[in-house]
Amino acid sequence: MRAELRRLEYDHVLDMEDRRLAEKSMELEDRRATRGQWMAFILALVFLGVLGAAVLTDAHLLAAGLMGSGIAVGVGSFIYSHRQQQPTAPPGHRRGVPAAPADPAPETT
Repeated sequence: MRAELRRLEYDHVLDMEDRRLAEKSMELEDRRATRGQWMAFILALVFLGVLGAAVLTDAHLLAAGLMGSGIAVGVGSFIYSHRQQQPTAPPGHRRGVPAAPADPAPETT
């Protein structure tokens, strides 16, 4: 009885530690994502500034190249972000093939 209580307490402590580590990991991931968004915003402003300077100085070929590369980067990041947000399939699952039904639990009488 006492060993079982100790085992339950030990499992509870491990669960609490796992939860704490998971929360810390999610917090760090959120900080990293926020920092990346700010960096992308600043880079976009710099990019627009260079593009504006190219247009004002009659460097139309440079401006067209910058605009084309900017559009390509925007489309690529859009596609990449949507692929990252798709849920992953469970192990052994093939796309387009429905998963096999789970075996029903045996009935006990």
